[in-house]
Amino acid sequence: MTQDDEIPVEAIARIIHEAHRALQVWLEEPYPTEPFDAIKDHSGLTNMVRLIQQGFPPEYVHQIWVDTMTERGWTQGPKDPSRKTHPDVVPWVELPFWEQQKVFLAFCIVEGVTSRSN
Repeated sequence: MTQDDEIPVEAIARIIHEAHRALQVWLEEPYPTEPFDAIKDHSGLTNMVRLIQQGFPPEYVHQIWVDTMTERGWTQGPKDPSRKTHPDVVPWVELPFWEQQKVFLAFCIVEGVTSRSN
């Protein structure tokens, strides 16, 4: 891969997903997300990458995630995939510090792998 090659959106989504997963394990979260290849639908991740690439702020990107989760039947509560509850289904201002850091991490990854020196 040369410096001028673009990294595909799905590859960026994979990097973000695995970084988030590693952080979840380090934070000893119950129910860390599955590995990228175990997930059938990556559309939420790829949409997040595209929103970040388009310059939307973290608060907006998080709200899109909340809206998507809500549309899929998830509600706020302790993380439990079988009950479709997740503690992050809240407005940005109510998001705990480490959850905001995960969003910022995604932004840093997108910027880091898509920036070009002039």
